[in-house]
This record gives sequence, structure tokens and C-alpha cells, in this order.
Amino acid sequence: MNPQCQTAMKDAIFRVLETMFFTTALFEDADEPTPGENLPYQYEARIDIHGDQKDISLFWLSSDRFARMITADFLGVSAEQLTLREIEDALKELANMVAGELASQLGEEVWRLSIPAFEELTTVSKQYPGRTMASIRLLDDDGPLALALCRRDDAAK
Repeated sequence: MNPQCQTAMKDAIFRVLETMFFTTALFEDADEPTPGENLPYQYEARIDIHGDQKDISLFWLSSDRFARMITADFLGVSAEQLTLREIEDALKELANMVAGELASQLGEEVWRLSIPAFEELTTVSKQYPGRTMASIRLLDDDGPLALALCRRDDAAK
């Protein structure tokens, strides 16, 4: 893992969660999930960050509890009233904001963000392409909330 990227990613996540979603979480460095590993996450938002010299993918894996909490805070509604579409939109927006904040910290290179994607996850984790630059788990007293992975695509450019 890249220590600078790990620090930049934590900072980006902290800023976005605090200013846009009115929440905070504890952070810990995390191991890369392995294919077939049973993870406590139900949703994934992904966004690609394209630069002149490299491409980076940001994966945001979220538990249902965390997804509902941040979506409800963002929209100002009860977590029980949320639709899957509202959760999808909030997680895609979270990925977009974290990617934008991260890109602003990655140096002078011009960065372009793709349109975020979303999917509901099965109980089996998939393979995440590229080389790990950062892997951060968010948690609270009740357990894991989310896992953020930043991957560099070495095949690009």
C-alpha cells in the first residue's frame, strides 16, 4: 500500500463524511478482501479517476446500516423510509465526492472522474482489479460500516 495515498484517502473520507453527510467514523487500515471472503457489506459504489499518467479506481463497500444512516442524514428523512434508489444515489454521490476530494490531493496532474456505478453485493466478495494504493475500514462500536479501496490500474497508459 502507498502510505501517502492511505493518508490522503482517510482525509478525503473524513472531510466528505463530516461536511456532507454529517457523520464521523473510526478508521483502521484494512487488508485487501480475498475472492470468496464473506464480507459484511451489501452495496458497492465505484468510480474511476482518470489521469494523464495513471488511472485509479475507488471502490466503496457499505453495510446496509451505514448506507441507510448516511442516506437518511443526507436527505433529512427516516432511515426506514428509504428506497434502494435513494441509497444508490447517496452512495454514488459519496463515491463521487470522496474521489473528487482525493483527486485534489493527488498532485498537479489533471484528473477526470467517471460516472459512479452501483451494485448490490452478494455474500461472496469479488476480485478487485489493479494494485492496492489504500484500503481503509470504517467502523463504530457496533461493528464494520464500510470498506474503501483505492486501486491503481497498472495496465492503463
